[in-house]
Amino acid sequence: MILAEFAVNPDVIKEWRDLRMITMNFGFDHGAVISLFPNKWIAGLRQKAENELKGTKEYLSVIEKLNTIKNEVLIKSGREYDPTQDWIDNSIRQHQAKNFYKIIHVDDLPAHTCVIGFDDLDEMVFRDLRAGWVKRKASVLADVSRLLLVNSKNIQLIDPFFLAKDNKFFKTLEEMLRVAGFYERENVSVPIHASYIHSKVQVDIPSEKIKLDKHLKPMIPKGKSLDFFWWDDLNTAEIHPRCLITEKGGIDFDRGFAEPNDLDQQEADTKVSMMTKSMVNSIAFKYNEASSSYRAVAKHTVIGERQDG
Repeated sequence: MILAEFAVNPDVIKEWRDLRMITMNFGFDHGAVISLFPNKWIAGLRQKAENELKGTKEYLSVIEKLNTIKNEVLIKSGREYDPTQDWIDNSIRQHQAKNFYKIIHVDDLPAHTCVIGFDDLDEMVFRDLRAGWVKRKASVLADVSRLLLVNSKNIQLIDPFFLAKDNKFFKTLEEMLRVAGFYERENVSVPIHASYIHSKVQVDIPSEKIKLDKHLKPMIPKGKSLDFFWWDDLNTAEIHPRCLITEKGGIDFDRGFAEPNDLDQQEADTKVSMMTKSMVNSIAFKYNEASSSYRAVAKHTVIGERQDG
């Protein structure tokens, strides 16, 4: 598993210095995120900080850490929470319905191996996160990206080897759009970036645009669209990494997004890994027309035609 959802009891923050444990070990770049469970998780800590620290120098530092946790660590839970029951009872019940990776509580509970005491958190808890091996199947590539996709609004797919004439890419694109909730959610953008040069040959962009429209227009609902970009590296030979990046984080896909036609190749493993913040920022910089050293050769917007309902 490269990205895991934890439940963390806000009551484990007994002293404000405990926030450092959260900011050091959790975040999309660490492969460990915290469920907003209950919804008032961050609001409760903000109120506690205001009650205890307002007017002190420490208050600003604590609020800054809480803002970092809100923006870089917490994810929407979508889980039911019964305020008449204790946090730990809610967490165990939700874990039984849909697993958390781990439940971090004030103390461990020997009867529940999924529960770890906050003071027992160490590198062993996180050792199997951030990077791993998955099958080269569209559904698997989308599922491993689920927590990042559903918690992001600006989702960029970067695969220099993408070709519309090669339908191996479409299955994964469709799966990722479905998992991200692209069809139902508002204000979600999914630009796709590809290279203008393949094996020293220029891509036939007019033909690519025709194939994109033919395949995707019937699939995308009216009112939705996808932007495709083709980039020239200007002979720097840098366009190679294949990854998914968002405003929350990024995932590196060692062998890209294509699902091979050969069933044996689909069963072959490919490495995926969470990207550091600096890596995500660097890739975003390169695929931004205003800042990139690359040249944006062409852009095409596929406008959906599917009639829903």
